[in-house]
Amino acid sequence: MILMMQQARKDLFDLNGKDIVITGGASGLGLGYARGIAKYRGSLSIWDISEHKLKNAKAELESYGVKVTTHLVDVRSEEEIINAYQQVIEQHGRLDCVLPMPVLHRDLDLFWICLPKNI
Repeated sequence: MILMMQQARKDLFDLNGKDIVITGGASGLGLGYARGIAKYRGSLSIWDISEHKLKNAKAELESYGVKVTTHLVDVRSEEEIINAYQQVIEQHGRLDCVLPMPVLHRDLDLFWICLPKNI
């Protein structure tokens, strides 16, 4: 019975085949979410403004055995958001979820305006 419950819990959180973007995902809360997603086999696209932190986050997250792409993106720039989104689609083939973790809440409005509405 315990083994069945453990398997059911594992299946409930199985993110295999899911592709997730996390803005601000190279540190702090964003990196914490990325670790949880990687643990449950989700593919990740990490967006951040720090190239050094992106490199470190990618190395750590790939140790979970999942696909990780990184993008140097300032979410205050509409052009950077659109370019990064296009790269994610090219690299991952799809996008299932976006977890925006920008530092400033006012950045969220621009972020959501720039992404397609069918995500």
